[in-house]
Amino acid sequence: MSLCCIVPLVFSLNPDPTERHTFWTLGVGGIFLMLSLYGVNQTQVQRYLSSRTEKEAVRSCYMVFPFLQLALALSCVMGLVRFSRYCGEDHSDKLGSYSTDAMVLYFVMDMLQGLPGLPGLFVACLFSAALRYDAQHSFIFSLFGAVLI
Repeated sequence: MSLCCIVPLVFSLNPDPTERHTFWTLGVGGIFLMLSLYGVNQTQVQRYLSSRTEKEAVRSCYMVFPFLQLALALSCVMGLVRFSRYCGEDHSDKLGSYSTDAMVLYFVMDMLQGLPGLPGLFVACLFSAALRYDAQHSFIFSLFGAVLI
């Protein structure tokens, strides 16, 4: 393990917004993250509007909260695993001119290369989810994704 993989955890109360990973920047960022997940997310708003009463809308929010937190935790764990696996390595020759977002696909193909069909299923699900969020054609892409997968 190289020295770049050892990240010290510093609990800083510095209110400077230009400093990364302080108590205040993570707190304010977390508030905006939760606001985006529960306040303006299309699926959540549809869930609120389809509820008969306000109490039912609040209950639906409490019911979906653990699942969204699980998805967020799995995303964080995947990022940590990718960081620990490829820390200190330069992959610009393998990725070419692609952005750093291609590291997710590279990680999946690298880790699951021995399991036939699973990397392709992951990529199909990833593209289906990406196409689902197209604002104008989300219903059609969701339907195709469900039928094809």
